[in-house]
Amino acid sequence: MAPIVPLTGPDTYFTLAGALPGTWAVSCLTPPGFRTDEPLPATREALVEGLAQAVAASTGGDTTDPVILLGTSSGGILAHETARHLADHGTPVRAVVLLDTYILESPAARALQPHLWHGLYEREHHADGFTATDLSAYAWMEQLIHTWTPAPTPFPTLLLRASDPLPASPGADPVPHDWQTALPHITTTRTTPGNHFTLVNQHASAAAGHITDWLTGLG
Repeated sequence: MAPIVPLTGPDTYFTLAGALPGTWAVSCLTPPGFRTDEPLPATREALVEGLAQAVAASTGGDTTDPVILLGTSSGGILAHETARHLADHGTPVRAVVLLDTYILESPAARALQPHLWHGLYEREHHADGFTATDLSAYAWMEQLIHTWTPAPTPFPTLLLRASDPLPASPGADPVPHDWQTALPHITTTRTTPGNHFTLVNQHASAAAGHITDWLTGLG
């Protein structure tokens, strides 16, 4: 699942996907509303239901091999909620992997927000920039999921959190000492090399190693 922030999409996972076992079928879903004239979901339930339908369609109706959902940052929120919806409606879910996903209303997430946006603005210089559609879609999506807290699940969950904080942005308060994410109702929490952005690219091989090792341990 791609995050809800602008300038993210399937390319976010390109390096990580290449580091995962070659026998795995990997695909990426992006939240709706970030393209011109693409409608936004009216509610969180509508957002999750649409993503769940897309996941089910991607399997061709084959439920013999349960799906694994993964998301980085806010994409982890979408992966977690979509997996719960699938499980509640009879689609087997093997596991969910959250990559440095935060509860958006947590003190740690709020303290990191200026550093996160500084990093996104730095990335903007290497792309076409933010559009009004990007920013309005982000603002709406953030309102839909900002109260999210992970609920208990019938499937195992892995939280991989970054070993390094984001670089402090100019003029912002220093990164707090308790900046790392912590989530309730998670089966396993591990720390992987990199920061919020680099754990899925420069350090993707380490993250892939944690994921494959954990899934192997599940049997």
